[in-house]
Amino acid sequence: LKKYIQDDIDSFDTETSILFLTQPVYEAICAEKTEYLEIVDRYMKSLTTDHIIFLKFHPREKQSIREKIIEIICKQGIPYKIIAEKINVPVEYYLQYVKFKEIVTFFTSTAYYNGYLFPYTKFVYLIEPYYDLCKMRNKKFVSRLDEALDMVKKLQKKN
Repeated sequence: LKKYIQDDIDSFDTETSILFLTQPVYEAICAEKTEYLEIVDRYMKSLTTDHIIFLKFHPREKQSIREKIIEIICKQGIPYKIIAEKINVPVEYYLQYVKFKEIVTFFTSTAYYNGYLFPYTKFVYLIEPYYDLCKMRNKKFVSRLDEALDMVKKLQKKN
């Protein structure tokens, strides 16, 4: 497993790289994927081409959304690498062997293990801007994200 992870990461400088974990949060609120992709786009626009993005797609992430996320990253000219593409290795295994500058996600249970299963790493959560955008656009069932939003706020206080 360690060899697979090391080969998957190649010779990239992960200490200055960003791990982007997708999470199909749009499923929870029966929303179109527009807002989800808009938040991904906003985040990617905040980066420079000096960054390297390591993408770990959630197993439920649809292929069409995967392609759109890659398109967003490419549009910004940011180098990227998809990890766990051939074998869906849980990200926690990667984090035991590889240190990233930060981890970006909408929300993930992986954050609960931060500093325990793997060395402490900065997390950037996109759930709050996504929630705000969905609420502003009166998306049905946006309240289903309340629990995830509360979880993220507790994790941010902890760290």
